[in-house]
This record gives sequence, structure tokens and C-alpha cells, in this order.
Amino acid sequence: MNTTPLFIARRIGLGHNNFSRRSSTGIVVAVTGIALSIVIMMASMAVMNGFKDEIKRKVTGFEAQLTIQLPPPASDMSIEAGSTSLTPQPLSINPTVTRAITELRDNGFDVTYWLASLRPVIIKTSDNFKGAVAKGVSDPKGSDFLSQHIIDGSMPDYTDEKSRNSIVVSRAIATELSLKCGDRIQAYFFGDDAVKVRNLTIEGIYDTYFSDYDKIFVYTSLKLLQSVDRLNDDEGTRVELNGLDDGDVDNAAAVLQGALLNELYTGRDSIIYQVDNVHHRGAHYFNWLDLLDTNVTVILLLMALVAGFTLISSLFIIILERVNMIGILKALGASDSFIRRIFITIAERIVLRGMLIGNLLALTIIWIQYTFHPLPLDPETYYLSYVPVEITVPDIIWLNIGVIVVSLAVLILPSQIISKISPARSIRYE
Repeated sequence: MNTTPLFIARRIGLGHNNFSRRSSTGIVVAVTGIALSIVIMMASMAVMNGFKDEIKRKVTGFEAQLTIQLPPPASDMSIEAGSTSLTPQPLSINPTVTRAITELRDNGFDVTYWLASLRPVIIKTSDNFKGAVAKGVSDPKGSDFLSQHIIDGSMPDYTDEKSRNSIVVSRAIATELSLKCGDRIQAYFFGDDAVKVRNLTIEGIYDTYFSDYDKIFVYTSLKLLQSVDRLNDDEGTRVELNGLDDGDVDNAAAVLQGALLNELYTGRDSIIYQVDNVHHRGAHYFNWLDLLDTNVTVILLLMALVAGFTLISSLFIIILERVNMIGILKALGASDSFIRRIFITIAERIVLRGMLIGNLLALTIIWIQYTFHPLPLDPETYYLSYVPVEITVPDIIWLNIGVIVVSLAVLILPSQIISKISPARSIRYE
């Protein structure tokens, strides 16, 4: 392997002592341009990943990734029937559901599950009222998400009978109804034949900054909702499943639905179960997040073009500054490809220096934002109080590989000017 081009490139170097003021400025501009492009591209990817993960985590916290429910009675599905049941169909974690979840796990989907119940409710104070959806779960894991967002009071231990009549409301609902922890409220549950009233105590107030859900959901004990709907201790209105990677949700839903249908076809159960997933229930949020991928792709392309054009301009400056040297090398018998490798090596060193600076600066900025959250957001608009960031090692690797590939590709054009330089004229060039 001929190492002479590398030797010459190293002798030329990137220092100010080896170049004129003009070429040194070009190198500084090139290194700065590449570094800034790296910073912007990496920051864009980190913000996109962080934002998508936070929104998905919040939607999943309220909705659960997968749910198993029973369809409404046939009379409820017909307008002519003139009857709409307000009492949901009871569901338990029976052998059919257990076998279906076991098959889901056998297919590589490691999920956790619990019994849950949802019920429309009207919360009434002495001078105001508001409609909401009351949710209760049978497993403390189902309340982990809510526990992380308690801003006042505490998350009740709903496995304790003493917390049976405790309720957790959002800050939005508490503000609207002028409520605080310790206040007593009346909860009205409408059934098929009567209105059932329960006196509840506000144990905690939460705030996820996700106003679309915060304005709707309140949390109570599952036992309370079971008593309202006259359900057994092992019954609720749905079974919720979590613990999947977001990319596995749709496939897992298909496997679970297939396992439940197989129970019906084989005659082990006569009930038709409905499987729903968070991508369906929160479709407008996930579609909105998908648009972010397009925006970030545009930013990455623009920054790659900026880095490429900056590198081209700088290499032109370097070549023109070294026209005399090129002429002498040609006069000594050096080929165009030999000289081209010299300047491509110089450009590659510029790229590597810019990438090193850019990566260090970008990772520092991302770490500061991840740790201290200095950049805020309007929660009413973005559902978050600060700019979330998240970057992975594969993201960093692929981004840097992409920059290297683009840089090498754009170096082809300016290096071609070397073949146009005449030795006789270039040696006299000043």
C-alpha cells in the first residue's frame, strides 16, 4: 500500500503554521460547519426519541398496551332495541384468559397483566360537579404510572380495605372543582335501574401534564367499583396487559386475539372476547408522533447538505492555496489520483476533527438537558413541562457513519479539479 499521500497530508497538517490565513479560515469554517451539523442532527434525534417515548409512556399509562374486554349485549348494539345498558359486562381472569396470556408469553411477549374496571362517574361538590371516568385496578403495578405523577398527598394502597373510599383526582379536576387533599366529595354512578352514590375522600392529586386524559380520569379502588356494579371479587370490566416494546404491540394483539378465538373454535369457551390495543385507542397521538419522523428526516438531510457544501468549499480553498505544490508534484511524475488522495486525506482529517468536536458538544448538551431540564415547554401545548431527550448508542453510531459516507461522497467533486491543473502554469501561479 502506498503511504506517501498519507505522509504528505500529515506533513501539510491542519495547523495555522502550515497554511495561509485564508486556508486556515477555510479549515476553521469546515470544522465548525461539520461540528454544528453533528450537534443539530444529534439533538434533533434525541428530542424526537425523547418526545415520542414520553408521549407513548403517558398514553400507555392511561390506556394500557393491550386490553381484553367483553362486547356489549346484543340489545345495546341495536338502535331499534331502544335499550342501552349502563352496566358493563363483567369479566374475570378465567382459565380461557390465562391460557391466552400464556400462549402470548410462549410467543416471546413478556407481559404483566391485572384486572381493571372503568366506570363513568359524576363528581359533585357543594356547588359544582364534573363528569369523569373512574378507574380501579387489582394490582399495584397498574398504578405505578400514576404514583410517579402524584404532586400532592399520596397514592392510596388500594389493597388495604381502609383505602376503599379513597380517590385520586388530577390537578385539572381539583382546580376546576376547588378541591384539595382531605376534601370529601360525592361520586354518582348511574346504573340500569338506579343512581348509586358514594362518599369519597381525596387522598392524592396527580398531574401528568397530559390534559386530554387528566381532565377525564380519576382513580379509585377496584373493590369500590365492584360494589357499585355488584361484581364478584374476581370480576372487573377489562384485563389490562403491559410490558411490551411499542413495536410489538400490534403483533402481540394479533397473537392474543388468535389465542382467544382458538378457545372459542375448540369449544373450551363460548364467549367472544375483544382485544384492543393502545395504537387503536390512541391513534391520533401515534399518528401525530409519526409526523415527527418526517420533520427530523428533513432536518437531517438539510444538515447533511450544509456539512457537505461547507466541506466542498473548504477543500476548494485548500486546493487553490496549494496549486504550486500540485504543479511541482505533477512535474515530478505524480498522478492525478496520487495528488487527489493527499487532499482527500486532509479533508477526512477535517471531517474527523469536526465529528469529534460535534459529538462531544452534542452529548454534553443532551446530558445537561436530560439531567437538569433547562429548556422548558408549555404543557398545555406539548403535554410536557420540559424538552425530553433520549439518545442511544446505535443512534450515535449510525449518525456518524452517515456523516462519514456523505462527506466522502461530496469530496469527489472538488478533488476532480486537480486533473484540470497544468504543471507549467501552476508552478508560476501566485
